[in-house]
Amino acid sequence: MENTPKKTSHSKKGLVSEFLGDTTAHGIGRVTKVAETKWRVMWIVLFLLGFVGMIIHMSFMIATFFQYPVTESSTIVSDQTVSFPSVTICNLDPISPAGELLYRNDSTTKFSRYFTYLTDNAKKSFFGSFESYFYSTPAYFVNIEEEATAVGHQLQNFVVDCRFKGGSGCSFTKSVHQDFFNCYTFNDGSLNDTSAFEIGDTGPNEGLSLILYLEANVNGPSYETYNSHRLTAYSSGVRVVIHPAGSRINPTKDGFDIPPGYSTSVGMALSQRKLQSQPYGNCSDSIYTEGLQTSEGNNYTYTQDACEDVCLQRYLYETCNCLSGDWPIPSEIFQTKNFTYCNKYDYNNRTTFSTRRNCMITVRKERRKILRRNCTCFQPCVGNQFGKFISLSYWPLEKYQGDFITTFYKDKPDTLAYKELYQNNSNYLRSQILNDRIRKNFLRLNIYFETTNVQLSEQTPGYTEADLLSDIGGILGLYVGMSILTFCEVVELLFRLAASKKKKTDVQ
Repeated sequence: MENTPKKTSHSKKGLVSEFLGDTTAHGIGRVTKVAETKWRVMWIVLFLLGFVGMIIHMSFMIATFFQYPVTESSTIVSDQTVSFPSVTICNLDPISPAGELLYRNDSTTKFSRYFTYLTDNAKKSFFGSFESYFYSTPAYFVNIEEEATAVGHQLQNFVVDCRFKGGSGCSFTKSVHQDFFNCYTFNDGSLNDTSAFEIGDTGPNEGLSLILYLEANVNGPSYETYNSHRLTAYSSGVRVVIHPAGSRINPTKDGFDIPPGYSTSVGMALSQRKLQSQPYGNCSDSIYTEGLQTSEGNNYTYTQDACEDVCLQRYLYETCNCLSGDWPIPSEIFQTKNFTYCNKYDYNNRTTFSTRRNCMITVRKERRKILRRNCTCFQPCVGNQFGKFISLSYWPLEKYQGDFITTFYKDKPDTLAYKELYQNNSNYLRSQILNDRIRKNFLRLNIYFETTNVQLSEQTPGYTEADLLSDIGGILGLYVGMSILTFCEVVELLFRLAASKKKKTDVQ
C-alpha cells in the first residue's frame, strides 16, 4: 500500500499530476481535481484563454518598453549662482561711413573696384536678374572679402563705455558676418576660470552695461539700394544676441534690435533643459562644435544650429566648389585659403558666377534632406536658454547731454565721435544740433539677471526595466495567477522529470 503512491509520483504522469494538483498557478490545478470531463475541458479552455491574453498583454508592455518613452518634469531651483551668457552686438548699418569713404576713394582696394563696377551704367546689363542682389550688403561682403572687417565698425569707435558688475573695462572678441560685417562678443567663453562671470544677485549693477556709438552722423552717398526682400536691413541701431557662453550664432536669425536715443534694459531669466541620450532620444553630449574655431583659435561651444551650418557649408564646398557667406567656414577649409564664395561676381566670366550661384540655390532648397542624410546634429543634452524682458526709456535727457559728451570724449581725440561731436564750446554742447546727433548716434544697453532662480526641465525614462518587471508580474497574476515561485515549481518539475528519465535508463 505504501509503495503505490511513491511509485506513481516518480513516473512522468505521476509527476505531472502532482505538479498540477499542487501548483500555485490558478485554474490549471482544477483539471486534476474535478471528476467530470466537461469541467476539466472548461478549465483547460479557460487556462489557455488566460495564457493567450497574458501573452498579448505582455507583448504590448515589451513593445512599449522598447519605444523608450520619456517624461519631462519642470522645477524651479532657487538660490543659484548663475553664469553670465555671451552677448554679441552688431551695428545694424554694417559699413562704417568713415571706412566707406576711405576705401572707396582708394582705387587699389577691392571695395573701390566693386563700387566703381556697380556705378558703371555700361556694365549693368551684365547683372541681369541679379541686379538687386549686387547692390546688397551680402554682395559687398563676398566681393570685397577680407576688406569687410576694415570697412566695418571698429571696436574703439563702436563701444564708448563698458562696465560689468560695476567694474570698468571689458574684453570683446570680433566675428564677421555677411549681413553685419563686424560683430563683437562679450564673454566669448575662452577663459578657463569662469568665476568672474558668476552672478549671485540681480539688477543692473550685477550685469553688463554698454554705451554704444553708431556713426550715423557722417553724410555720404549710399553704397546700397533699397531691397524689399532684406527684412532686417536699412535700420539704425544695434542687433543684440544673448546666447550660451562661447557659442557661435547667426545674428541674422537670432537676437533683437534696439534703437538709438534710448536706454534699453534687458532682464534675463535662465532656463535649463536636460535631455535623455540614446536609446531614449537623440541629443548630443559634444562640448564643442567640431571643425569650428574663433579667429583666436578657440573652440566654439556646441549648438545644433552651428553644427548644421558647418555641415551644410562642407556639403556646399564639396558639391559646388564654393562657399556661402552666411554659413561659418570650417577650420580645415579656412586654413587652406583656397576658396571662393558662390555669390562672388566673376568680372571676366558671368557664366561662372551663374553656375556657382544656381548650385548654391539648389543646395539651400534641399537643406532638410541634406541635414537628414549627411549630418548628425542634435540638440545638446544640456542646453541653456535665456528668457528676456525688454524695456526702453528716453536717454540721455537734454540737460545732461553736454556733460555726457564731455565725460566720455574729452580725453579721446582719436575717436570719430570726438571729431564729430566734441568741441570746447559750451554753446555747441547745449545746441539742438548736438541733441539731434546724440539721439541718432548713441544708445545705452543694460543686460542683467532679473532673477537667479533657474527653471529646470529634465527628461527621465518614462518606462524602465523595473516598471516592465512590475507590469509583467501584474499581468501573470491577473491572467493565470502565476508568480516567481510558480516558475520555480516548473523548474523543479523539469528537474524531477529529467531525474526520472535518467533513473529509468539506469534500471534498463
